[in-house]
Amino acid sequence: MYSSLLAPKLQQPPPPPEDIYDIVVLEPRESLLPALLWGAGVLLVLLILIGLLLWWLLKRKSSDPVLSARGKVNQKLRQLEIRENTMEPNRFAQELSDTLKDYLTEKYRDPVRYETAQEFLRRSSEPGASILPEAAAEELREFLTVSEEVKFGNSAHAASRTSLLLQRARSVVDLCDVISEDRATPKHEAI
Repeated sequence: MYSSLLAPKLQQPPPPPEDIYDIVVLEPRESLLPALLWGAGVLLVLLILIGLLLWWLLKRKSSDPVLSARGKVNQKLRQLEIRENTMEPNRFAQELSDTLKDYLTEKYRDPVRYETAQEFLRRSSEPGASILPEAAAEELREFLTVSEEVKFGNSAHAASRTSLLLQRARSVVDLCDVISEDRATPKHEAI
């Protein structure tokens, strides 16, 4: 019974090739190499552009003249002098004190910038504890004493003392420069 059903199908000739078709047309895959090369090229161009931009910014920034410690402190002192009458006395004294401490820290590598006035006064009273020249340390002690009075004294005449404070700060800077120049100048001995 089953053989009679299969027999007619087996005896039929195969269909001609035009009638056979695949559901999926097989074609060779496109290579990913061109896409990878284009991507790498675009990435390389972007990296080069970023590098050029950074180089230009650094070059432009480095073309600015580098100020010495003396130049920086003088510039800040001039700015403070201009703003002296518009600032609160305690704020002025704080900024002036910070400016002077920054100068001394940069010039002498003294940790005065990271100390309170009391800590510096205590340290400077010990012989040989301060890196600063003795004359500059003495002038700085006087400056810090007046500065602390202006910052925390809340006295009525604090505004009149800001000019004195600015003069003392300039005197500390000048004294440090004179001492540095004296140390740098070789002394000739008479033979």
